[in-house]
Amino acid sequence: MKNTRPLIIILLIFFLGTMWCNSSAQPETPAAHDARMQWWREARFGLFIHWGLYAIPAGEWKGKTEYGEWIRSTAEIPLAEYDKFVAQFNPIKFNADEWESTWSSNYGIDLYKYVRGLQSDVIINNRVGAARAGMEGFTKAGEFAGDFGTPEQQIPATGLPGVDWKTCMTMNDHWGYNKNNHNWKSTE
Repeated sequence: MKNTRPLIIILLIFFLGTMWCNSSAQPETPAAHDARMQWWREARFGLFIHWGLYAIPAGEWKGKTEYGEWIRSTAEIPLAEYDKFVAQFNPIKFNADEWESTWSSNYGIDLYKYVRGLQSDVIINNRVGAARAGMEGFTKAGEFAGDFGTPEQQIPATGLPGVDWKTCMTMNDHWGYNKNNHNWKSTE
């Protein structure tokens, strides 16, 4: 049985901090929201990097090179073989099982409020919650935490007037690293 004491302590600190931040936070006015988002709207570029154990085989398994982030399931790699990559991957003090088993949409909303309470000018995308839908990354206003939507693999042809968004898109054919994938998307 895993020692859950560190996780319980972290969650306790998180929730106490959330309650403190929520009790002291004032609702953001539309004008304050626009002021906070101004630099983001002008910057027009951001980067999110996917990382994980799948980066070790780099998209290749048994001579086939079409794999990416989901290589273990798509290449049907037996767990005993895939586990051999663990020794090569070293994300210090990260336990995905603990995060995944405790996460929910409500935690995403609480995390959003907590972070905003600590740093009021921070900008957070809508992927902290689980309510994303429509255009693979948009949600109805009020149904998600976050400051902007994230449509996947699409750039709306005419933009989205009055809506803050960024496209969540691969640079080639895979979300995860694939050393053989050179099918780069055009900048046009």
